[in-house]
Amino acid sequence: MKQLEIINEKLRKSYWMLGVGLMVVVALAAARYKGHTHTKTLVVEIEQLGQDGSFLIMERDVKRIIQNSFVEEIDGMDLKKVQLERMEKVLEDDPFVKDAEVWIDANNKVHIKIEQRQPIVRIIDNNGLNYYFDAEGKKIPTSKYFTARVPVATGYLPAYFKEYQVTDNALHDVFKLAKFLKKNELLDAMVSQISVEKSGDIILSPEFGKTKIVLGRADHLTEKFKKLLIFYKEAIPHEGWRKYKTINLKFANQVVCKR
Repeated sequence: MKQLEIINEKLRKSYWMLGVGLMVVVALAAARYKGHTHTKTLVVEIEQLGQDGSFLIMERDVKRIIQNSFVEEIDGMDLKKVQLERMEKVLEDDPFVKDAEVWIDANNKVHIKIEQRQPIVRIIDNNGLNYYFDAEGKKIPTSKYFTARVPVATGYLPAYFKEYQVTDNALHDVFKLAKFLKKNELLDAMVSQISVEKSGDIILSPEFGKTKIVLGRADHLTEKFKKLLIFYKEAIPHEGWRKYKTINLKFANQVVCKR
């Protein structure tokens, strides 16, 4: 009888240890399962702006946009609740963001890749408001992190309106000119300021020297700048940079200069 009691006691201990082991296995499995069904962290990558290597928007701004748009924290969120397309849409609604890609990798990390909008001209309108245009004509606010080295447009410029690209106005002229300059590395580096007269004529200030370039309206730009480059190549070496106060490109087939 005593031997039987010893056997039973050993069996009870074995069952107890087996039960504890099963509980540990279940707990570990549950934790592992939860880890496989929830996001782990948010990884943000922002492409730099061209050769400037600068940023209009920072990683903390991207995370704040996401946090303000979703009730639940992205870190540790159930994978079934992660709305990748909505996250992309929310980010692309930001004026600094041209394109956003969001995906989840094999380790449940949420990746966000941001392409910033590239400013091509800075506008200071009649009301003193500052903003940029990008190559698509989208309005970009100034950034607290970075001031883009682009031509500055001033003068008789109306307040921004969404349809400015489909009407005849000074904002449209400035945008067309800035887009044209951006395509030519030499011209883009040459022009530092764009001034719009009350008549609508555009006056350009080069990066170097005090000579003003009278462009007129933003039409026939290829022909006008071709005349300017020929004039620089042929006349300036003989006459010098400081001889002329203005170089007028408004008239067809000629360059009119004033001393």
